[in-house]
Amino acid sequence: MVPATQKRFWPKRDKLIKLLEANNLLNIKDADKVWQFLLKKYSYSTIRNHFADFRAAINMAIDLDKYEGKNI
Repeated sequence: MVPATQKRFWPKRDKLIKLLEANNLLNIKDADKVWQFLLKKYSYSTIRNHFADFRAAINMAIDLDKYEGKNI
């Protein structure tokens, strides 16, 4: 990843993860609650962009056998 991309996008993702963690919503089982919570703070398109990046990272972890959870 290009350093400029890291500086631009990673802090936003880190902020979102910390926000979810602080509100006890950092669990795959709470996906519906996460969506409702985030819609109170962010626009739909902002959330969609974050989730697209998270989905790509999760899919990569699954492909590399690094995800130890269960698919639900």
